[in-house]
Amino acid sequence: MLDNLKKYDVVLASNSPRRKELLQRLGIPFKVRNLFGVDESYPSTMTDGEEIASFIAKKKAEAYRSSMSPSELIIAADTTVYFNGEVLGKPANAQDAENMLHKLSGNTHQVITGVAILTAEKVDSFAVMTNVKFAKLTDEEIHYYVSNYRANLKKKFRVIAAPKTQE
Repeated sequence: MLDNLKKYDVVLASNSPRRKELLQRLGIPFKVRNLFGVDESYPSTMTDGEEIASFIAKKKAEAYRSSMSPSELIIAADTTVYFNGEVLGKPANAQDAENMLHKLSGNTHQVITGVAILTAEKVDSFAVMTNVKFAKLTDEEIHYYVSNYRANLKKKFRVIAAPKTQE
């Protein structure tokens, strides 16, 4: 399968250190390119976490179509967190972050990553879901974490990031 990639210039549409590491470990040569301001909304009628993550990953990949060369293969991804039938978004502030951690504390949630692969000919996508058991955290631990990592709050919570829905 990896031999098929040799005919492409692979572009990772992400600054994610984990995604970069994954491609490096697979021995896939790639370059990173980012477009900022890509619309990450999804229809409010969409409620399935895997469908949402795939939909957004496809939107991200398609944003590159007009600037890609025929030899490029774009890899885009989106990660969402799903808990009790609800997609959790990025915390708006410290209080929102604490509330989110309280909600996840001691519970199992789903982390869903949608991946889209775009070539000049087509776009394909898929999603993978993982169940994650969150340790039970005390109020003090949650407050300490949010207080001490506030400067990087959005980065730290990117794993529980999801966009707003379209109305």
